[in-house]
Amino acid sequence: MASIKDNNNGNPTTSHIDIVKIVVIGEPRCGKTSFIRAFYDHNDPGDIYSDNCVTVYPCEFVIKNEHRRAAIFEIPSDMNFPKEQRMPHYENANVIVFMYAIDASASLEMLYEKWLPEAADIIKSNVIPVALVGTKKDLQEDQQVIERLSLQNKKPVSYWEGREFYGKLRSSFNGVVFMECSGNDFEEVHDVFDLIFEYSLNGE
Repeated sequence: MASIKDNNNGNPTTSHIDIVKIVVIGEPRCGKTSFIRAFYDHNDPGDIYSDNCVTVYPCEFVIKNEHRRAAIFEIPSDMNFPKEQRMPHYENANVIVFMYAIDASASLEMLYEKWLPEAADIIKSNVIPVALVGTKKDLQEDQQVIERLSLQNKKPVSYWEGREFYGKLRSSFNGVVFMECSGNDFEEVHDVFDLIFEYSLNGE
């Protein structure tokens, strides 16, 4: 595995370092796969593999002129994969990403009702940094989405509603960041991952 150090022509060279483990959790169809693939596909992707039913995306990233390897764990959220199987994957994470879909307010509600209580003890005991990410930002002001949701007496999750949940996370944990993005916008996704990776390595 590699860290970047300048060689004679100013380009990075490689040395052995630890893998950065990112764990992504959230409700079904909240955009986890699209979010991960938007980054993974463009950053020296390795072979995707399964770790006890969890899909793992190995890839590389650059931060502070260092080349690092990452393993992004996409935690299944269906009923056939209970929390007893999910929770061991949270351990040893460098960052846990709580994800919700901006066009599905229930996915944000479930972070508070299900995913936060499930992961809280592990986060606190291991002092794991936390990221809150709202996906499908491109739908926040989409009129068709707004009209469709209005028929159900619902509306897209606003930035400030995301900030409100971010405040709840901050009251529980020492380190939290909040971002919105669209999985269809590679630059936005890359910016989010840049912040997540920088945040994960602050203690180094």
